[in-house]
Amino acid sequence: AFAAFKVELAAELATEPWASFPELTGDIRLLRYLRSREANVADAAKAYRAHLVWRKQHNVDSIRQRVVDEKMTLDWSLYPRGDEVQACCPMVLHAGFSKQGHLVQLDNMGLVTPAALTGKGGMGLEAFLVAVIYMLEVRNKLQDDLSRETGRMVRTVQIRDMMQVTTAMVTSNKKVATSIMSMAGDNYPESIDKMVFINAGNAFKIVMATLKAVAPARTVARFLTYKEDAEAELLKTVNMESVQLFCEQAGQAATKC
Repeated sequence: AFAAFKVELAAELATEPWASFPELTGDIRLLRYLRSREANVADAAKAYRAHLVWRKQHNVDSIRQRVVDEKMTLDWSLYPRGDEVQACCPMVLHAGFSKQGHLVQLDNMGLVTPAALTGKGGMGLEAFLVAVIYMLEVRNKLQDDLSRETGRMVRTVQIRDMMQVTTAMVTSNKKVATSIMSMAGDNYPESIDKMVFINAGNAFKIVMATLKAVAPARTVARFLTYKEDAEAELLKTVNMESVQLFCEQAGQAATKC
């Protein structure tokens, strides 16, 4: 299937500037697309070509080149209006590695302030998504580089703290959440190893319904939920340093960890 997939995409893989982007046209990225479509060559090729169209529409090739030229890392402050994103969406984009060698990302969902993104006077969804594209391009390249170095598929473990998340927050944040999940799932497949939700409360059912509506089934199958004893469960996946960093971030934001 992989050999047939490369033959099907031969013209696209040889087209510049894509041919010069190993994290876009190399075997690892192609394998992610093929696996995301259960080795169906036609479906995977359709999805890959749709991604190339999306790159043109959103000027992603230029973003990718800037990422490389400026040696950008997983740090919001490096991306356009990234400081504003970090202020209204507290996240640690690179909190070390899981015990399986995957990147770890921490997200305090209860601290998200949707009004700062899409409300009156906010930065706006379009500007927000530009910063997200920078982050996804950086993360994808890092995952690809690490995969080549280690000889295994490197993904990201996302830990999402649901403390203080309310039904009203989920409702007002739905457009932002679905936009991110759709964009990431369509254009950066097989990037998530696990998505772990801790401190899941009453609003969690709405969160899951929202995510399941847009996330690929393979990604949804990797969702884990811990209501109690989260630290003990997390330590099966991530190192204590990542847990401590998460608790420190939560503490600074006046939330319970």
